[in-house]
Amino acid sequence: MDSFILINNILPNDPEVNNRRDLAEYLFNLHASYLPKFNNSIHSNFPREFKLIGNYPNPFNPITNIVYEVPTQSDIEIKIYDILGNLINSLKVAAQNPGKHTITWNGKNSINTDVASGVYIYRFMASPSSGQATFQSTSKFILLK
Repeated sequence: MDSFILINNILPNDPEVNNRRDLAEYLFNLHASYLPKFNNSIHSNFPREFKLIGNYPNPFNPITNIVYEVPTQSDIEIKIYDILGNLINSLKVAAQNPGKHTITWNGKNSINTDVASGVYIYRFMASPSSGQATFQSTSKFILLK
């Protein structure tokens, strides 16, 4: 009650404050105006589009991490090719949830043998469960031994 009297003495001439109910609403709105604006904060951490961010480290030995973002649940496939266009390995992830993700390549081919030093190309493909068109992006990395 003392705080109400104190507040009532601080804001006695405010035309928006006519009674206790108006004062409570006024104070609530005043307090709410100082709170940070979240604008769908639950969804703000999810990406809005497909994106191949890249890999690190580059050059690498013996492993590299490929980072990408998906806005909707999607099946992910990363195909790794040598500089001549021969398929070296295929990394697949089924039903990847929205968000930022990382997949690791260990520098091995599809029969689990170490590949030679050199330039390699990787193609990122995301097939959304929603039926949207498949997203594709390509980049390169260097394996040094």
